[in-house]
Amino acid sequence: MERLAPPLELCISLRLGIESGQSVMRVIKKFQMHGRDEMSCDLAMVLAAFERGETVKLRPETNNLLYRRALLELIEAGLRGEPILSQLKELETEILKACHSDIDKYVAALPMRTMIPLMLIQFPAFLLLLLGPIVSELIRGLSS
Repeated sequence: MERLAPPLELCISLRLGIESGQSVMRVIKKFQMHGRDEMSCDLAMVLAAFERGETVKLRPETNNLLYRRALLELIEAGLRGEPILSQLKELETEILKACHSDIDKYVAALPMRTMIPLMLIQFPAFLLLLLGPIVSELIRGLSS
């Protein structure tokens, strides 16, 4: 199962690593050791392309994920030796805002999601409890 927000987790660990004086390569390898998800696979592709001296060709699924693609492009620039800390901080705040927005949307839809079991299971059961004795008396009255 994939973690809640792998791009945010990678962005934070990368920022903290760079601020503590570690290289981008070292932070990425450390992050890759702890995770076995799609983000780790994308990082492996970035590292392999960097070691071959090629530009990264991301998977089509990753191209649709805006923040993940931006983070991987930023990592590629960092591996080439460009300064990325200020851009990384900006990207972190954007990802954090997007995560908060997703959480707010999920919480807003939660009352309707909890009503579904109530409407499909509990409400019919209460109707049976309410109408069951009435129907039973009606059937007994009609049969006699």
